[in-house]
Amino acid sequence: MKRKKAVYVGLFVGDEDKRKIRRWYERVSAQPLLPNTFGHHITLKFKPSETEMAQLVREPGLGAEVPVTLTAVAGDSKAQAAVAKLPTGLLSRNPVPHLTLATSGATKPVYSNELLQGDDVKQLPFAEQLPVKMRLGFFNGKEPQFTEVGSIYE
Repeated sequence: MKRKKAVYVGLFVGDEDKRKIRRWYERVSAQPLLPNTFGHHITLKFKPSETEMAQLVREPGLGAEVPVTLTAVAGDSKAQAAVAKLPTGLLSRNPVPHLTLATSGATKPVYSNELLQGDDVKQLPFAEQLPVKMRLGFFNGKEPQFTEVGSIYE
């Protein structure tokens, strides 16, 4: 069996929280979600090196539950996203850590990086921010993985 490696390392959202996040976005943005929904992960690092993976395996550890707060939203006709505040010590290589929630279908999710650099980001008051728990893992090209078992990092 071929051992898998990470396409990206990320924080993954559970199914119940996906629904909660989608309802929250529609409420705070006053906009329905676009037709092509995502909202399943925050990318921390695309194509991580073995050294970078080794650091994450140690601290906080693959499979670890991580508290994240969604603090702002942005959307246009192409995509919708939520800005994520990560815990101290956990970094995203994206300029703005975020969760892509939906796209028009013709737009790739990576467009959220551009969207969040614009002037239309709506910072939310503390009472409207959304705390969620996510799990640290990596996408192996087929599915999220939360342990190093069966991967090249084993």
